[in-house]
Amino acid sequence: MNHEEQLRDEFNQWATAGRGESMAEGHRAVTNVIIDKMNLKSNSRVLDLGCGIGWATRLMAARVPDGRAAGIDISDEMINRATDHPDNPPNLQFKVSSGAKLQFDDNEFTHCLSIESLYYHPDIAATLS
Repeated sequence: MNHEEQLRDEFNQWATAGRGESMAEGHRAVTNVIIDKMNLKSNSRVLDLGCGIGWATRLMAARVPDGRAAGIDISDEMINRATDHPDNPPNLQFKVSSGAKLQFDDNEFTHCLSIESLYYHPDIAATLS
């Protein structure tokens, strides 16, 4: 099993155990502060790298009503939970993806958020590029 498959398996288990919800509870206060400091405009295009169940992506989508918010995660189970959430606005999308292999055009995003996920990426430089 390669590194991405190991991460997917681990975070699928986290999703099944409800750890996505506990991450939201434990990180909401600091994430609100970070999002405030991002200076998002109504038409910003934001990426949530390692979005889990999408709670922070939804927070950003609400702040960019004329823009868009996208969340990616290596875990298909986390993305399923994010996609199935009843409060997803129309300017929001989720994709299963690794950070180093984004399925978006270059310069598609004006801002990026990553809460508690960047250190799981085997090649952080590739992810950031």
